[in-house]
Amino acid sequence: MGQGKISRYVGTFLFTAAITCMLGFWWARTSGSDSWLVWAKGLKWTLITLVVCAGYMAAVGLYHTVLAALGLDGQPGIFSGGARTGPFSGLPRRRSEGELEPKGEENSASP
Repeated sequence: MGQGKISRYVGTFLFTAAITCMLGFWWARTSGSDSWLVWAKGLKWTLITLVVCAGYMAAVGLYHTVLAALGLDGQPGIFSGGARTGPFSGLPRRRSEGELEPKGEENSASP
């Protein structure tokens, strides 16, 4: 189970919890039940958790944007002058004579 599935399940749970708390709060307030405070507290903490998750996602997005702008993600950045920078960004290694050429790079000069 990868990070994507975990995030999806947590997001689904939080969404479902928020909708359930909203409906429970509405039902308790309109029916005159005293349980509205429990639903209100559940809704408050669910929404706080959603805001914290959104803040974390925004921070990760900003971090990766800064890495890309500076060229530290291995691709040309704004300040790198078009050259590749970052880890493993040196010149490609030359093939030895015994190595086969990758598919698609056959000699196009021959008929």
